[in-house]
Amino acid sequence: MSTEETRADRKDRYERVLGAVHHNTGEVQHPGCRPYEIRLILCAHANYPVEGINKAIRAAVENDDLYRWTDATGKERLTRATKDDLRGVAEYWAAHGDQQRLEAVNQAIEQVRADTGLPGDR
Repeated sequence: MSTEETRADRKDRYERVLGAVHHNTGEVQHPGCRPYEIRLILCAHANYPVEGINKAIRAAVENDDLYRWTDATGKERLTRATKDDLRGVAEYWAAHGDQQRLEAVNQAIEQVRADTGLPGDR
């Protein structure tokens, strides 16, 4: 049995990262989840390697499927790059009175394409 990772393995892990971010943000939860939470969930419960999850997070950010931002307390957060999810981040910054960060999120919302999310290196 080979321990070599396939493209399908990487795609599955990537999709699981996006799903974990989706299920751990929004509504009554914070509009962004911490990367360590995603690693904890997927490494402990789905038995993925930490470095694999880190690579999937980096790829999702680079592909503009995830929006990486820093909250008012300096903690890194991840949010899916969809109009609805980014609106949650905009509401967060509006509530915190940070006009500069609110404008940055609003620009990201304007760039979201309905079919693929934010325009990225696809």
